[in-house]
Amino acid sequence: MNALQEISQGIEEYYSEFDDSELDMESSISTIHQGIDGLAEAWKEVYGIDFPEVKDYNLLPLVAEAINWMAKVWDDSFYSIKPKFIDAVVNEFGHLFSYGWGDDGVFYIENAQVGTVCFHDPNCEIVSAGSWDRKWSGITRQELSHEAIANPVVRRLLAEATLEQGKVQCSNGAVKRMVRKLTTVVI
Repeated sequence: MNALQEISQGIEEYYSEFDDSELDMESSISTIHQGIDGLAEAWKEVYGIDFPEVKDYNLLPLVAEAINWMAKVWDDSFYSIKPKFIDAVVNEFGHLFSYGWGDDGVFYIENAQVGTVCFHDPNCEIVSAGSWDRKWSGITRQELSHEAIANPVVRRLLAEATLEQGKVQCSNGAVKRMVRKLTTVVI
């Protein structure tokens, strides 16, 4: 079974657990872990490096960003996983985040640990509700999802650059240059 099939199977198992109102928490957590494991396998195949272990549910929006990034650079089938993964995260761990739909038609998820992440949903597949009254920060960050999960300094930089009251107020290019300096190994 390849990584995409593993994630899809996990998502299907997740949604098969729905009754009219609730999901079984243990099953949902298991499904999210299956998605992370499948993403890690695909990441290793594409980039030749390990995807960092995710032990903190506060970091799950970064995993959703990584799934979205994999759809862009490796296999667009990951786009079918993105909305279901986002819904699973919001359904089970929404109490950890602020989230909702912006006037721009984008779904936002935010907390102090990861900052503000956002997802376009042109096919209206994300079913989570809520409204978002802030504007996008202008910081693109999906390609940095691996670094943000693995490196707490990069994660903090992205959080502060994307939070409305964040301490880092600068351009997208400046954030990218800072991340490059933080992640470059000098020998």
